[in-house]
Amino acid sequence: MKVIDLLKPEFFYKEKNKIIFKYIIKLFYEYKKINLLNLVYTLKKDNKLNIIGGEHYLSYLMQKFTSLYNIKIYIKKIIDKFILRKIIKLSINLINKSYENIDIINILDYIQIKIFDITNKYINNNIKSIKYLINKTFKKIKNNYFKKKLFIIPTYFKKLDEIILGLQKSDLIIIASRPGMGKTSFALSLINNIIKKNKNIAIGLFSLEMSYIQIITRLITFNTNISYDKLKTSNLTKLEYNILNKNIKKLKKYPLFIDDSSSLSIIEFKNKCQKLIYNYKVKLIIIDYLQLINIKNSKFKFTNREQEISIISRNIKYIAKEFKIPIIAISQLSRAVELRGGNKRPLLTDLRESGSIEQDADIVLLLYRPEYYGFKYWDNVNLLCSGEAEIIIAKHRNGRLGNIKLKFINKIAMFKN
Repeated sequence: MKVIDLLKPEFFYKEKNKIIFKYIIKLFYEYKKINLLNLVYTLKKDNKLNIIGGEHYLSYLMQKFTSLYNIKIYIKKIIDKFILRKIIKLSINLINKSYENIDIINILDYIQIKIFDITNKYINNNIKSIKYLINKTFKKIKNNYFKKKLFIIPTYFKKLDEIILGLQKSDLIIIASRPGMGKTSFALSLINNIIKKNKNIAIGLFSLEMSYIQIITRLITFNTNISYDKLKTSNLTKLEYNILNKNIKKLKKYPLFIDDSSSLSIIEFKNKCQKLIYNYKVKLIIIDYLQLINIKNSKFKFTNREQEISIISRNIKYIAKEFKIPIIAISQLSRAVELRGGNKRPLLTDLRESGSIEQDADIVLLLYRPEYYGFKYWDNVNLLCSGEAEIIIAKHRNGRLGNIKLKFINKIAMFKN
C-alpha cells in the first residue's frame, strides 16, 4: 500500500499540511529520498518554508510520528474528515437552495449529482480488473517460488501440517474441545514444538485462565519428563533436580512472551499485540481462551453473549489480517457433546456461541480423546485408544478436511506425533 496513491493534498484541513504533502509528492515523483533534509531544501527553494512554519514545524511533525502500524487508521481518519467537510458544505448549500423557490426535482438532481461526485472522486470502490489481479497474484506466486518468501509456521505435527500446510499469515485458527480434553496442553505442545525447532519464531501467549507459573511448569514437564505434580510439590530426587537445572537454562532462551492478565478487553488485546509485534518481533499469537475476552466501554448493548462473542471473534480476525500474523484462539465446546450418545465425537456445531466463530475462523481443530469418556477402543473397533488423541480438522477455508491421530502422554499432558 502506497500512501501517495490514497491521499491528495486537498484532503488536509490546514493549508500548511496541504503544501507539505504536495512537496512530498513532488519528491516522490522526482525519485528523491523523502526525508527532513530534502523536504526543507525543496520548500526553501520555492519560498514555501516560512509559509508552513519553518523547520520547527516539520521537526514537530517528525516527533509526533511513532510507527507505521496505525498508518491505515490515520489515512482513513484524514479521508473521513475531508469527506465530512464536503458533506457539511453540501448540506449548507442544500439548506440555502431549499429556502430559494427552486423546483424540487432540481434540488433532488443536485443532491444526487453532488453525492455521486463525492463518492466517485474520494471513496475507494476497490474495483480492479482481472488483468490487474492476475498479474498481482502471479507476481506473488513467482516471488514465493523463486525467493521462498511465503511465511508459514509449521506446527511440527507431521500429519496435521500435511493437511493444513502450517500456520499461515492472517489466519484465525480455533482449537476447541470440551473441558479435560487438553486444549491448553495442545497449544503448549504446539508452542514447544515451534520454539524447539525454530528459535527465530517468537510467540505471544495470552493466558486468561492459567497463571504464568502453571504455564512455565507445564513447559518444564515437557522438556524434563518430570510430572507436573512432582514439580508442583518440589518432591524431586537428586537426579530429577539436576535434569531440571540443566533444562531451565535452555528454557530461558525460548522466545516466548506471556501475558497472564485475568481480564482482557478486545481493545487491550489489540494494543498488546501491536507491542509484541513491534517490540519483540512476535510472529504468532495464542489466546487461551476466546470466551474470556470481553468488550469494555462498548457502545453496543448486547441482548445475549453470542452477540458479544460475534464482535470479539470478528475483531480477532481483523487483527490477524491487519498485522499479517496467524492467531490461534482456544475455545470451549457446548455441553451438547456430553448429551449425545455414541462415541461423543465433537462436531463443528458444538462450538459455544458458534455462529460467528465458525464463520470468522480459517481453520477449526476439534480435540477428541475417547479414553476421557471411558472408552477402550476407537469407535468400537478393535483398536485401543489408550494414550491417543484425535485432531478433527472440522473447517479448513483453503484446503481439505480430515482427522489425524496424535499420541497423548497423560503423565505430562503432552501431545506428540
